[in-house]
Amino acid sequence: MLRKGERKNLNRKYTIIALLTMTMLLFNISLSNIPSVSAVEMPLRDEILWGNGYWPEPTSFCPAIMDWGQGWDTYIMYEAMFGVDAASGHLIKWLGESIEWIDDYTIKVTLRKKVLPDGKIAPYWVKITDWTAWQAGTGGVEYYRQITAEDVKYSFYLYGGFDESPDGMYWHMDGFKERVGSDVNFEIVDDRTFKVRVKAAYPRSPVVYETLTSCFLIMPKDIWQQIEAAYPGWIPDFPNDWTNNTGATPPEWRVASGMYLPWFIYTGSIPFYTIMKKNPLWWGIDVLGRQPAPEYLGYRLYETNDQIVEATKAGLIDWDGDYLTGITTYPEWNTYLYTYLPSSPYFIDVLTKILVPNHRKWPLGEQWLHHAITHVFDVSRFNELSSYYLYTEPSPLYIPNDDYAARTLLNLTIEDHFKEVYFDGTYEPDVAEALSIIQANCVDKNGGTWEKGEEAYTKDGPSMAWVAKYLVDDVDLTVGTVTHPASYWDTNGFGEADQLAGVAGINVKLGPWELIDVVGWTDINAISAEIAYEVTNDLSISLTFTPIDYGAYETAMDYTGAPFDFSHECMTAGVNNDMYARYFQFFVGAVNAYNHFGDYRNSEIEALLVQLEIPPPGKTRQEIANEIQEIVGSELPFIPTAGHPDWYIYYTKYWTRWPNSLHAFTPCSPYGGSGQAANLQYIILSLGSAKCPSDINNDRKVNIADVFVMAKAFGSYPGHIRWEFVADINGDGKIDIKDIYIAARNFGKTY
Repeated sequence: MLRKGERKNLNRKYTIIALLTMTMLLFNISLSNIPSVSAVEMPLRDEILWGNGYWPEPTSFCPAIMDWGQGWDTYIMYEAMFGVDAASGHLIKWLGESIEWIDDYTIKVTLRKKVLPDGKIAPYWVKITDWTAWQAGTGGVEYYRQITAEDVKYSFYLYGGFDESPDGMYWHMDGFKERVGSDVNFEIVDDRTFKVRVKAAYPRSPVVYETLTSCFLIMPKDIWQQIEAAYPGWIPDFPNDWTNNTGATPPEWRVASGMYLPWFIYTGSIPFYTIMKKNPLWWGIDVLGRQPAPEYLGYRLYETNDQIVEATKAGLIDWDGDYLTGITTYPEWNTYLYTYLPSSPYFIDVLTKILVPNHRKWPLGEQWLHHAITHVFDVSRFNELSSYYLYTEPSPLYIPNDDYAARTLLNLTIEDHFKEVYFDGTYEPDVAEALSIIQANCVDKNGGTWEKGEEAYTKDGPSMAWVAKYLVDDVDLTVGTVTHPASYWDTNGFGEADQLAGVAGINVKLGPWELIDVVGWTDINAISAEIAYEVTNDLSISLTFTPIDYGAYETAMDYTGAPFDFSHECMTAGVNNDMYARYFQFFVGAVNAYNHFGDYRNSEIEALLVQLEIPPPGKTRQEIANEIQEIVGSELPFIPTAGHPDWYIYYTKYWTRWPNSLHAFTPCSPYGGSGQAANLQYIILSLGSAKCPSDINNDRKVNIADVFVMAKAFGSYPGHIRWEFVADINGDGKIDIKDIYIAARNFGKTY
């Protein structure tokens, strides 16, 4: 056996060779349908906040499809009722003022409402009435009307929240729809109040509450009714590109509510970019008492990682959400560059990377095989590949450290137990233990005791209990190299699959198997290459790694004919989801559902998850969660490999009050999704100009209004009831005399 140092060198060589074969362009998103517009005068550098990240340029600005090809433009020009801070679990109030259960079956939601001196009501929609004037900065934007509960109801209709919603359109609210049903159960009380009634089977449903607080963007009903009529059957065909004057977006449809509105798109040469301009009539100035500091928001689109690295070094990007190697050298690049954590691991954990075995192929779903595979993993090496020593403790229960909502029911005793079982508490490979597991469950091709270097065959075949899980829809199941419908195996047994006639039991060979991954997901690709090497080298089981394009990957994960062996995944239920939502996605997906990882089926977990949402009398959610975690940990239906980071680099030369581990708030990336729109806007509103961090409300002067905010929040810290993110001027995670001193020193300053 190779010594550890020699083995690591080979691993690195193998990984480099594998990765060199991949397409490394992470951001090759087509912009062919987004035209350039006439030239405008570029903003001064200290007036614009430049962002960059995973999906910077949308294929559509259509909020009705949310996180399918959306850039931050869409998440900023429209707004949500609520969000949830993943760092603390606290509710973010945006368009919404309050949400509460008024009985076991009814949630009451109240929107913000303020009557302004001119009689207009906020929050409100604005309309671009003169595009030329808007671009020139001479006007062109007007008050349109109040945002009402009718707008919320119609938006939920477009998202698929009701029986009456467009048929199968946007797949965002299946759980909400199942529990609420008809739109008559979404009762409009008045212009700012509505009630949502859930079905009798779902008292105090966390799914319904979670949907109402999960950042779904609200759209103006009268405008989007026209759009729905113009694009019958498929609203995503509507690009909603305001800068396109070809008529695709009629001028009368340029209605939104956000802090920033579309202003300019450039597609002449790399880097492409979009720029949004501050909405001078934004409702939050009157209701929230402050406005965003940057006059403009820009988002750059580069072609390669190298270009992004150089732009970051040069200070051309203020807010970066890319996977960039060499993070340990960032302090040497520029004194204004920082990450969420001041030292390794630099980033925070938002997802779990998992190795997904195909449970329709035997023996890929067997617990003993998973156990053996985990014992050859060099997790420290995976962490090195995953953004430079990012995590040291992958959770066998699949819940990352920053997922506040999901972790509220996490039993650390259970988690620690299974860490010990599968990772020996060391996260270093234990090849001897892995080999002993294979030996205990396998024989060689001659029927004798298996030794490393020989071909391993199972000692016994699958159980009929495995087949029984798939009889309900009679899908194809593969045993070794033989594939038949579940009903065939149930009737005829497994004799046809026996590869070692004359040896007791049904014996099938371990491998050769293939591991698939999405080309371009560089850190996951690197781990995939490492896994393939370790399983092949240490267990004598041939495992090859094949990077494929995203479309082919989705097809392979459809399970039709059970084509894949192993897959590497990082797409899990994200922040703001509780343990029910996360585990439901994993374990109770519909037949053939892409997110039902590996088609793992366990009726006991399914039943427990129903109880986890609505606990039966005499049983607590924690007790139910414990039972689920015991099953998940013991069976290890898919295999954790590493954490998946929220890549977050920020630049302080022009903008300050960024979130970090002390000045806590997550998520922090400049790109989001349907669960992060309010979070994204909250961060932007919280930033201040580096010219004067004491200007809390960003009105370009330090006065009594700023002092009043600090006075209310004095003595608070993240999680405290009086905590005000923006009042922590020096970013040390507390509002104290140091912040007061900075404000006093700058009192009366204008800029």
